[in-house]
Amino acid sequence: MICPICGHTKLNTTYEDKSFRVLYGPPIVIRLRVDTCPACNESGDFENENDRPIQQALEISALKSVPFMVAILKEDHQCAPVYIERVTGLQFGSITRCEAGHYDAAVIIALRMACAYPPILALLDNAESR
Repeated sequence: MICPICGHTKLNTTYEDKSFRVLYGPPIVIRLRVDTCPACNESGDFENENDRPIQQALEISALKSVPFMVAILKEDHQCAPVYIERVTGLQFGSITRCEAGHYDAAVIIALRMACAYPPILALLDNAESR
């Protein structure tokens, strides 16, 4: 392995735990690789080994956020998943499938928007009625 800054070839590699989360999702802790050059003190993931675990942690956090967001919309705003699917154009049953563990970015994005700004569901419902 070579330092991308100065070209030094003897790098030190350590590992550290870091937490990642998405909006409304729980933190997911993963172990990340940190390469450090003793010559120029530059550090980072010089082999790009952290990209995939970080992406997976974010997807796990997003998937775990779904039941929480559904509960917020049901309890605080009286919005059932079927209603959310209808007004957002999501496929029928997609929220339930996502709650069961099937990752669906469209469901997660629609739920995030609805939780962040619940009136958007009524606006979509009114626009659909016209």
